This record gives sequence, structure tokens and C-alpha cells, in this order.
Amino acid sequence: MGLGKKIAAISAGLAAFCGITGITGVWIYENANSEDGPAPEPPSTTPPVPTPSSPPTEPPDEPPTPTPHPTRTPTPTPRSGDDGFTPGPGVTRGTPPVPPEHNDPPGPEEVRNANTPITVTIEIDNNSQVGVNTWRQVHNMRVGVRVSDRIGSIRRDCYTSLEVVKNGSVVDTGSATCAGAYGLSTRRYGTGEITIRISVETAWGATGADERTISIVE
Repeated sequence: MGLGKKIAAISAGLAAFCGITGITGVWIYENANSEDGPAPEPPSTTPPVPTPSSPPTEPPDEPPTPTPHPTRTPTPTPRSGDDGFTPGPGVTRGTPPVPPEHNDPPGPEEVRNANTPITVTIEIDNNSQVGVNTWRQVHNMRVGVRVSDRIGSIRRDCYTSLEVVKNGSVVDTGSATCAGAYGLSTRRYGTGEITIRISVETAWGATGADERTISIVE
């Protein structure tokens, strides 16, 4: 019998002999390899003292994120022109305006009236012209008039009256606007000299006239 079992048997006998019950704290161990080897120490029943753990390390506080502020773009100051002058009406950007002290004073407004002299000039086409003042007989010789004054050409609100005179007699008449033209059939007048007279009157009362004598040949 092993040593452990022997001790257990002796303990049991003593307990029965002495009438002692409730013996506790006896550790029975059987050495499976050696009956005479030293018995190992019983395991400690004292609960292990917990090692205090280090408090959890908190991450360092991060610095607050700065609030971004919108970048302000400087607004360029508008310039009226490279030379500092403000352009006036009719002056485009990039065109240096004339300083006010260099501007010419405005002239009086031009208004046409009855006292405005007009210039009247008879014009004859040269399709049938054969000399300096000579035309052949044709069915349609175009005769027009150019009217102008100191302001410029007059084409609207302008009216003409035509007379063709031969040998002192009126052989043809007509009327048209200053922008129109007459078509004269010189075959009706026969050969010889004729005088073309054109009188002009404008809507504002200005008047003028012109005449021209030409020769008609076959």
C-alpha cells in the first residue's frame, strides 16, 4: 500500500477509536510512480492578491480644429479709362476721351426753314449723249435733279415740276419727287434745241430752280 493510503487508514482508525469526527484539512495524495517519494506540497488555498492594474491611459486631448474663414478677394476699383477721364456718349472703352476743357463748344442746332437757300442741279443720263451738249432722239431720256443745302442732300419732303420748252412753247410738263426722275421721249420734240426747266419746293418752304438747254439730233 502506498504511503498516502497508509496515512489515510491510520487517520481513519484513530478517528474511529477516539470518537472524533469531522477531521478536516487532510490531504490525501497517491503517488502513482513511487510509494516512497516525497509528497508534494498542497496547493495554496489563499486567493491570489490581484495586482493593481494601471489606469487606462487616455489619449491626449487634440487641439480644437480652427474654424476656416472665407478668403476675401479684394474688389478692384473700376476705372473709367486709362487716362482717368470718364467716357462720354459715343466714346467706347479704350478710346481716350477728350478732356472737357478741350471740347469744342456745341454749335447752334441746324434747322431747315424757308429762308435756307437750296441748290438745284439738272442731271441727264449719257446713254444717248453724242456731244458736249448734244443727245440723239430716243424714246426715253432720263432726267433727274440733285437738290442740296448747307446741311446736306435733300431727298425727302422735296418736290419738282418740269417744263420742256422749244421755240418759246411748252411742249412737255411733269412732276415728281426730288428722289425720282423723268423719262422724256425726245422723238416727240424733233431735232433742234430744247430747254429743260425744273422748279423745286420743299415741305418747309424753301424753293429753287434750274434749267438746261440741249440739242437733239437724229
